[in-house]
Amino acid sequence: MSKSGGVTSKPLDNYSDTDSSALFIVVGVLSLVGIAVLIFYYLIRKQSHKLQFVLLMGRNGAGKTTLFAKLTQDRNVLTVSSLIKNIGWTKNLFPKETKREVQLIDIPGFERIRWDVFESNKALCKGIVFVLDSVTIAKDAQECADILYRILVDPDIQRRKIPILIACNKQDEVAAKDVDVVNELLEKEMNSIRITKYNPSTKKGNKAEFLGKMEKDFAFSQLTGNKVMFSKCICRSEESNEGDDINGVVEFLRTLS
Repeated sequence: MSKSGGVTSKPLDNYSDTDSSALFIVVGVLSLVGIAVLIFYYLIRKQSHKLQFVLLMGRNGAGKTTLFAKLTQDRNVLTVSSLIKNIGWTKNLFPKETKREVQLIDIPGFERIRWDVFESNKALCKGIVFVLDSVTIAKDAQECADILYRILVDPDIQRRKIPILIACNKQDEVAAKDVDVVNELLEKEMNSIRITKYNPSTKKGNKAEFLGKMEKDFAFSQLTGNKVMFSKCICRSEESNEGDDINGVVEFLRTLS
């Protein structure tokens, strides 16, 4: 110890062994936490990839659950409107490629239940099959378009570029509208809906919810992120499956498996 000008000073000591040990412990703990977080993140990503599934959606009476039963049980069954989601794996869709079977979730058509199930499952879906009734589509077009619009403006669906197949069911019925007519009816309704979301003339509304090109009438082909496809579909609830045609749905699922 020395004195200089009445001020007492002493040399600075190096970190004590205790301080060094504490520092090493902190660094070690942080390293272990970092490694654990990385492992957890990797496992979650891996598990999420395995758990990806396809959602079956649409309004009541369109034939979603009948199609679900056909795809997961390989048979035709008589169904009723469901109040809970149905979950299952496709069966015998790809006989020579069993690893390509796809997990499906059949979402109820009742509005409140529909969106609750959609919100809780959309993050892990890899595709959507939207089933509609080709016989009643003329009067159901607005409701179907409302559902489709809400799906297509969903940030998760847009960000992940989830593909959508519109399965025009009951094409064997005499009064059924052709796929091209169904497309036109939906595009007309979608064109009207988007003006209620954002009006380019008045600049009112949420521009992010405006689908398609502003200077043209709406067309599904204008969607650059989410690919929307149409397919005919015949899936009967009778025991006999003679005349059924779900080839378009099967091919869509093949691209996602």
